[in-house]
Order: sequence, then structure tokens, then C-alpha cells
Amino acid sequence: MNDLCTDLSFAAHRLKMNERRMRTLFATPVDPAFIAAWRDYGERYERVVSGIWLADLWPESRTDVPLPAPTADFQWEVADDEAVEQASGVEKAIEFAEFNADQDHRWDDSQIDFIRQIQEGVAAWERLKLDTGFDLRGIFRRRALVPFVLVPRQVADLEERIRNARSRLPRGASEARLHRLRKLANAILHLNRQKDEGLPAMNEVRLEKEIVSLLFVLRALIEGAK
Repeated sequence: MNDLCTDLSFAAHRLKMNERRMRTLFATPVDPAFIAAWRDYGERYERVVSGIWLADLWPESRTDVPLPAPTADFQWEVADDEAVEQASGVEKAIEFAEFNADQDHRWDDSQIDFIRQIQEGVAAWERLKLDTGFDLRGIFRRRALVPFVLVPRQVADLEERIRNARSRLPRGASEARLHRLRKLANAILHLNRQKDEGLPAMNEVRLEKEIVSLLFVLRALIEGAK
């Protein structure tokens, strides 16, 4: 049984990792039966199977106490911790390249163009961060948090289906939550996060968490379309 759970955990992990690695998957029609089975696994079995795999790998971590479902705040913190490490690794690699490019004694005339490219690349990176406020940590975090949406084969016109689906919305996409999504989208589009939309004032972190939460509403709406 442990071997089966380990194989299943690895297979599911590879699938989740590869969802974001192939651009074509973002628009590939998917069998609704697979969507139902995949989401059911995520909701009911993934945490248990992962726990068995971990207990088999590290027996000292074994416990008979059921693990609680991860909260949205916990998921955000985990993604942020991973983002810090990933962004730091990129920064360290750039710093390493910059440091070595400045060591003139290591290079000869045949490598001048190569060194110039490194220096220009480092300068472009610094301008990107300064001019646009580019947040590499935030990008890594949001990439990990944003739910991957599987589009059922029968979905042809999403806009029309949303408009006509008021009386048959799927679980996880209630009318109230869709109204909140609409209000938040309007507030963002009009560069005003609370005026006339009935939304509380939100800082960057709260806004990001709100958007991630509502993306799950969109996923439920798309995947539950009949």
C-alpha cells in the first residue's frame, strides 16, 4: 500500500509540475471525467497520500493525528517562502556573473563581446527593477498560487455561458462570489480599489490573496460548465 501511495504521489506531483511548463496545456480541451477525478483527488486524497509518502520516507514524522487542510494563508506563506529562495537564487546568479565580468585579469580580447553582453544584461536587469518595480519574488509566488484551469471540451463560449448560468452555477462559484469578483475587477480596472464598489481598503498582500481566492472561483465556474 505504501508503494502504491508513493507512486501515486509522484505521478500527481509530476502532473502538477508539468501543468505550467507547456503553454499549449493552458488552452487544451480536457475530458470532463478527468477533471472531476483530478479535482476529487486534490480535495479528498492528495494530503493523505502525501502524508503516507512522507511517513514512509521519514518514519520519525509518522503521526496518527489527521493533518488539517491547509489554509489560504498557510498556502500563501509556503509559496512566499519558496519564492524567496527562487528569487534569491536568480539574484545570486546575476551577482556572480557581474562579479566575474569585472575581473579583467580573467579575460582576453577574444571575450570582450561576451563580457559586454553580461554587463549590459546586468544593467538591463537593474533598470527593469528600478523603472517598473519588477518584483521577481512576487512573480514566483503568484505563479505558484494561481490555480491551473482545465477547460472542459464542451466549453465553446465562456462569456455566454457565464451570462446564462445564474440558476445553475457550479459548487464554488456562487452568485455572491461572482459579484465580488466583478466588483474587484472593476475596482482594479478603474484604479480604485474600494470607491463605489463596497470593497474594503486592501494593501498589496491582502489584494493578492483576494485575487488568488477569486481565481479559484473562476476555475470552479469554467470547469463546472455544463
